[in-house]
Amino acid sequence: GPAFEYKYYADACDGSALYDKNGKPKGKIPSQVWPTLRPLLGSLLCLGIFVVGSGMYPLLNPSDPQNAVPVIINEEALAKPMYARYAYSWLALFFIRFKYYFAWMNAEGANNIWYAGFEGFDDKGEAKGWEVSNNIDVIQFETAPNLKTLSAAWNKKTANWLARYVYIRTGGSLF
Repeated sequence: GPAFEYKYYADACDGSALYDKNGKPKGKIPSQVWPTLRPLLGSLLCLGIFVVGSGMYPLLNPSDPQNAVPVIINEEALAKPMYARYAYSWLALFFIRFKYYFAWMNAEGANNIWYAGFEGFDDKGEAKGWEVSNNIDVIQFETAPNLKTLSAAWNKKTANWLARYVYIRTGGSLF
């Protein structure tokens, strides 16, 4: 699931993300319905794409699941030109990614339902948003024009953790 700082988890558990020390709301408490349903519906769409697409372009031979032989190295596939095998592999891996999208979006919705994904309130008492448990931006990842955008959209929380606790602590150099 999505990784996030312990402080967000503790604030959601004890209610301090929503209420001050006197038990008064820090602002107008937002509904968690849409922030929970949006990732749930997105995850169900991703699940459907994964199931249908992986059925059309399986990576492993479905007629021999015990041996886990990749489809692209059987005799029929090897008789096809290289570009056809490459296209098949690309499509098969495209559909495989959707199982990860499903899991991450489902976990995001599960966190949002109990406000663990809520960012809290600003100084004016306005809700900041629901990005704490968001771990993937599917559209941004799939349409990334460069490697920087691609890596920023995939597994966001792990990338943030690595930047904060590894890269910055090493003075901006890993060597």
